Amino acid sequence: MDVSASIEKAATFLCEAQLPHGEFPAHRYESQDLSGPGVFDSSPFTTTFAVHALALRAGDRAREAVERGVNFLLAERRDPGVWTYWSKRNPKTISPDIDVTCCAAFAVRRWAPERHADTIDSILIENQSVRGRFKTWLREHHDRNDISPCVNANALLYLGDRVETSQAARFLVRLLERHQATSRDWYYADPHGLYYMTSPAFHNGARYSA
Repeated sequence: MDVSASIEKAATFLCEAQLPHGEFPAHRYESQDLSGPGVFDSSPFTTTFAVHALALRAGDRAREAVERGVNFLLAERRDPGVWTYWSKRNPKTISPDIDVTCCAAFAVRRWAPERHADTIDSILIENQSVRGRFKTWLREHHDRNDISPCVNANALLYLGDRVETSQAARFLVRLLERHQATSRDWYYADPHGLYYMTSPAFHNGARYSA
């Protein structure tokens, strides 16, 4: 089956949805079936996925959309090189987290390497539990935190294969082997979420050894 036409339509949709400042808009819904118009909820997180998708497409339009998207991500970066789920344009505030930070940093490192700051690597690695799993929120160690499988997958996407990520990789593989993709995740209710996040992580360099 030829899916090229569908892929082209999807790429066109993303390019046309992009906002003038480079953001790809996200909307918040009150129901799981996404009924109703939704409410615009500005976030750099959505833009990271659109950038990843469009970067696989050839052509000037996709390339320009990726460049604008990365520029938006760079404008959203906060000291000392982290990101938050809600953007600076959003009136809501929240702590920086590993999920958005790793997805955004991966995009910047790949498509604007000269503007990437790898000083965050040590900050991310220090934000692990005693079992080597990445905690979601970049907070003081005594503050409330949690562990999400999908967040760990995105940590692997950015940090790749290194000693410090080996326990997180084992954690994810064991969940997948036991079909427990949603059993421990507060933020990703869809069972496909962990598969979606894990695939690019291992495709881009993360490794698992029993």
